[in-house]
Amino acid sequence: MKFKALYVLLFAACIVFGKVEKKAGSMQNSNVILDDSMFVDGTAAVWTPAFAVDRGAYLMLTVEARDDSTTGFASDSACVSIELYQLLPDVRHGKGYFNAFKSKAHPDSTYPGTDWFLFDSLDIGMMDTLAAYTRDTTMFKIRQQTETIYGDSLVMADTNDVYGAQEYIDFAPDYSPALALKVTGKANNLTDGSGSMWKFKVIQMAGEAVETNE
Repeated sequence: MKFKALYVLLFAACIVFGKVEKKAGSMQNSNVILDDSMFVDGTAAVWTPAFAVDRGAYLMLTVEARDDSTTGFASDSACVSIELYQLLPDVRHGKGYFNAFKSKAHPDSTYPGTDWFLFDSLDIGMMDTLAAYTRDTTMFKIRQQTETIYGDSLVMADTNDVYGAQEYIDFAPDYSPALALKVTGKANNLTDGSGSMWKFKVIQMAGEAVETNE
């Protein structure tokens, strides 16, 4: 009888633990509001799509530069500046526009500045090539349903094919309904016709979670 009761308790614990662990790492109060890739040719300027920011605060940008040489990240010459623009939607004569203003939310003591560069010169050789990890998982079945438990050991991801060099920044812009990033190749970016590949992801916290007793 005691054995049967212990089995029931262990079974219940496994179910609860499995449900909690499956949620670990998933976003509950955050949203990806920009996920875009682009090719920057030489010193050309390229814009991301406009992305709305009127549903929350606390913005984080992750930037990924792809390894395009056979000798590794340090031998690449991918380098860009990333400038923030405040966007105001507008309609004129039935046609939609964006008024794009250089952000004045300067991150240093010169506020109000003329431009806000999230990165003045972001070089792939200075970015993090060891940021990508995968986590071991264990699969088991309870009543024909597969449950996943995430292990404690972190394993380095295969950055050659899966991830490029990465960097991040969190930023607090002036308010506007939408934002955009202007990405400009620096003088030491790859030559015209070769260029470099970049990936941008902006994550926004939807708001402070509030617990109620109701």
